[in-house]
Amino acid sequence: MKPLIIQMQAFGPFGAQQVVDFRLLGNKTFFLIHGPTGSGKTTILDAMCFALFGDASGGEREGRQMRSHHADAETLTEVTFDFELADKRYRVRRVPEQTRKSRRGGGDTKQLQVAEFFRVELDGDQEVTRAIESGWSKVTDAVQKLIGFESSQFRQVIMLPQGKFFEFLKSSSQEREKILQSLFGTEIYKRIEEQLRSMAADVSQQAATSSTRRKTLLDHAQVEDEAALDARFAQQSQELTDKQTAEKSADAAAQLADRTLTEARSTASRFDELDKAAQALALLQSRQADWADRRVRLDKARLAATIQPYAAALDELTRDLASETARAQTLSQEASAA
Repeated sequence: MKPLIIQMQAFGPFGAQQVVDFRLLGNKTFFLIHGPTGSGKTTILDAMCFALFGDASGGEREGRQMRSHHADAETLTEVTFDFELADKRYRVRRVPEQTRKSRRGGGDTKQLQVAEFFRVELDGDQEVTRAIESGWSKVTDAVQKLIGFESSQFRQVIMLPQGKFFEFLKSSSQEREKILQSLFGTEIYKRIEEQLRSMAADVSQQAATSSTRRKTLLDHAQVEDEAALDARFAQQSQELTDKQTAEKSADAAAQLADRTLTEARSTASRFDELDKAAQALALLQSRQADWADRRVRLDKARLAATIQPYAAALDELTRDLASETARAQTLSQEASAA
């Protein structure tokens, strides 16, 4: 993390606004903050830590306790800190809870705490701020996630303020390990170690499971060891081969029997057809006389059909003759009478 600008107002010994522009250092990475006692050297570190985490660099005071006694009642205590991380610029602004002059009706009023976290980008020559998070604890969480340090770790590793180096040295081994892992990036080796330990535990568990399964299988097979199991396996494999050979022979015999059965069924079906044909022939032969009589009657019917027109004409002539005979008798009687 590279500090860019820290703006302090009514903060610590600074009653008005004080701006420290680290950009004036250019590319210099080593510099000294010096001055007489009480001039505000530590306050610069306090302001950075307060802007990032909401507390002072020493860890003993909250932000509302950092209000300057030299500030007038109308000036708010606030800190704005611009910093650069991974070639990206960020801005944190905090206003602690404090008592200020009321803008209406006089008297004092309570100023609630404010925390804002921005991403700062350049649009040409203009700065554009894009909000990342707001709210006291939410900004703190976002900053911790971004820089990878909590407030106590930041003070021990990044700042090490006056009189606090010994505190880092006397901290617990677990805390120092956690800090040094974050500082030197050794967390990856710890993760590798934990992953290898986890993999070893998994392998051990798998080995125990395999051993238990082996014993269960041997007990189920009622053998003492793998050699006996292999011998039984070989014996059963030979038996299986023999049974498969017998099964193939039986299958071939079954197929042959099936073909024979099919042929027998076909022959029986033909015999059934022959029997039915014989029965039909016998029936026809038994009705042969009847069919002969019918054939005679048919011949006579055909003959009658040929002379039927002549018979009809004869009938008509007979009727005409009777009519003419009756007429002749009538005429004869009339003649006699005449």
